[in-house]
Amino acid sequence: MNRMDTSAFSAIGHAENFEKYRNINSKKINEWVNIILDSLSRRESRNKIIMDAGAGTGRFSIPIARNVEKLGYKVCSVERSGEMINKLIQKSNDTGISNIVPIQSDIFDFIPSYLISGIFISEVLHLLKDLESICSIFSNNLEKDGWLVIRTPSHKQLGNIEWLKFFPNALEFDISRTKDVNEIISVLENVGFSKIETQIIDESIMLPSEVYLEMLTSKAYSILYHFNESDLKIGYETLQEYCKGRKYCKHTMELTCIKAFKSI
Repeated sequence: MNRMDTSAFSAIGHAENFEKYRNINSKKINEWVNIILDSLSRRESRNKIIMDAGAGTGRFSIPIARNVEKLGYKVCSVERSGEMINKLIQKSNDTGISNIVPIQSDIFDFIPSYLISGIFISEVLHLLKDLESICSIFSNNLEKDGWLVIRTPSHKQLGNIEWLKFFPNALEFDISRTKDVNEIISVLENVGFSKIETQIIDESIMLPSEVYLEMLTSKAYSILYHFNESDLKIGYETLQEYCKGRKYCKHTMELTCIKAFKSI
């Protein structure tokens, strides 16, 4: 059974476009790293392994690894895309990071050799067809009182993304495939997580209008692979008109952090 929607990641060059256009401000990266460091400080870990589930090109794996190395932790970066994992390996080698363990695998199929300290998963849940199954797998793979940090948009936050409004039915489609925050929390409680906390992280930035257009026409966001050519044409024409005369465009990117601990 195919439990992950992977059609958007089959196009050649998606990893290149993702790497080029999906950068996050270093201050915002640090906010997520600090959330993880706070989670580590709340408990003693036996095996000192953090999993970045659906690690992509390592935009979180690398800064997490850099900050936890002195604490004796390794980051297990699990990513099913060969293009993505190769980028991650290249970047970790270039930056001299030595405590990343890259693993090419579907997160449903990966079984760690040891129970792990914590799991970070960023913008992946909308690709999964069975939320309860993956949350159960996460719970089973965690140490006693291990933690899970989820980076995901709520339905309300999706509604605030400016560019989605330019493509016919784009917002409706994205909402239909995205689990809302309350649904995620309910599933986490059902599979044995407690002490669940949420906070809003606003990653919105101003981009030069030409970069904004390039990001979308290159399909740096996977949802754009799901649209037919007619809807893409309408969206791009509307975007070009919107950007005309603007030096910068606001790229709205507000997300929710869901942090939960495995119940003892």
